[in-house]
Amino acid sequence: MPPTPLELVEGALPPDMPAGCFMRNGPNPVPDNGYDKRMHWFDGHGMIHSVRFGGGDSAAGGAAAGSPPLYSRSWLATDRYEHERELGQTYFMTLGELAGVPGILKALLVATSKMELAGMDMLRGSVANTAIMTWGKRHFALAETGLPFEFSLTGEGEVVSHGFENFDGQLDFPFTAHPKVHAPSGDLIFHGYSFGATARKWWGRMRQAPNGKFELMRKVELDPQYASGLMHDLAVTDHYALLFDMSITVGLNAVFSGTFGHFDDSRPGRIGVAPLDSTSESEIRWFTLDAPLGVVHPLNAWEEDGGDTIVLWSPVCTSFDGSANPENEAYMAEVVLDLRTGTATTRMVDKTRNTEFCRLHPDYVGRPARYGFSGEMDGGDARFGGIIKWELARGGGGLQKAARFGPGRWGGEPIVVPKVRPASGRGGSRAVDGVVRRATAPAASSLSEYTSGAMTGDGEAGAAADTTPAGAKAADASDAAYLITFVHDERDGDSFVSLIDGETMQQAALFRVPSRVPLGLHGHWVGEFDI
Repeated sequence: MPPTPLELVEGALPPDMPAGCFMRNGPNPVPDNGYDKRMHWFDGHGMIHSVRFGGGDSAAGGAAAGSPPLYSRSWLATDRYEHERELGQTYFMTLGELAGVPGILKALLVATSKMELAGMDMLRGSVANTAIMTWGKRHFALAETGLPFEFSLTGEGEVVSHGFENFDGQLDFPFTAHPKVHAPSGDLIFHGYSFGATARKWWGRMRQAPNGKFELMRKVELDPQYASGLMHDLAVTDHYALLFDMSITVGLNAVFSGTFGHFDDSRPGRIGVAPLDSTSESEIRWFTLDAPLGVVHPLNAWEEDGGDTIVLWSPVCTSFDGSANPENEAYMAEVVLDLRTGTATTRMVDKTRNTEFCRLHPDYVGRPARYGFSGEMDGGDARFGGIIKWELARGGGGLQKAARFGPGRWGGEPIVVPKVRPASGRGGSRAVDGVVRRATAPAASSLSEYTSGAMTGDGEAGAAADTTPAGAKAADASDAAYLITFVHDERDGDSFVSLIDGETMQQAALFRVPSRVPLGLHGHWVGEFDI
């Protein structure tokens, strides 16, 4: 669909909403190719749904100064998509087919040969359908089975595909769907893995050289004993990368049962702390947790006590269903890693709100932040009925407030869009005609909300201490942002773009999309300067 104006149905576009582009990636099977194969909800070609806010003269004055938001959607023209589009059928093996003995035989005898017959290798056979990153003003669609797929954006926010990028041959391995930009250096911290007979994991670091080229600084392979645990995401602090070797495994046990992953109750979770300047696996310190736990998408990690302590906040699970129709539960926890004693302490922050798909204000990734956000998962297959705002505090904090999309409505990952900031002071307001004004909540909204007190270690409402220093609270602007996501109403098929104020957790604006937007995976915001 070409760029099309959105219809405003509730509220108003706030004056401190910046100009830029919201994008969301996700798997989309080609309808014309039929559905004659067993499909997993991860199957399908990458499609980016984008919403362009502002542009042109609005760059300095926020999105409200420009034209109405424009919606568009585009297939990512990967090698695999183009081949199947030309054939008019789903030619390659799907993840859904990887079940039982027949699935193993197909993987061994059919999957690779079909790639070779189509003139592809596994790295360029990716569907690029999971996530999006912008680095060095270049945009990439990501899936952890292959190379980054580069695309650009037109002035109206439409996606233009370019192709897979190996950065002058430096990447000859699968690249993560969730790299992190290291704030102090601007370097890209990544990880990756492969399964099968040569199962292995690694982490690495890239930089943008003065000549603009991306350079691979290091790639550190992990000991084979850490190869079987799922490592879908990682966390980063000022000085360390946190690598997850948790109790979710991907191997023959999972394949035989027809699922993507298997939870191993006999395997305690492990977290590796890798110094960002390290060059060998021997420099990684591994911390064993006191129970089997799974981590898929962490919220944030940061250093305290002069760098002797690392605090991690993340949803954790004690079971995992990787089937085509999963029912999963994950609850917010805190893990404290003491680098002096080598011990790890786990505390359940909340046991009442099933949550995943965490996001943070981009200025606070890897650093102390008072607030973070996540989706409230009503179904185990990434159906989110609302957004939760967390107060992050070592030994305290908890669920601060949340917003619900309304009956029959499902949203997605809450993408954090920093508000236009004034010349000085806390974000969340800006000068308009010399007067500082704040966005006001609409009088009526389809959004509902609830508030909770801090959570104790047992997950019940209580008076857990907030250990955030008073000075840090005053200076913190980690909720001075808007949360944006697509929302689908299963009752009438309508789709919307919801804009929620991160400070108040009230809906600022709701736009109707002119066509159905299916549930998807990860989103991304790119500001006007980086488009």
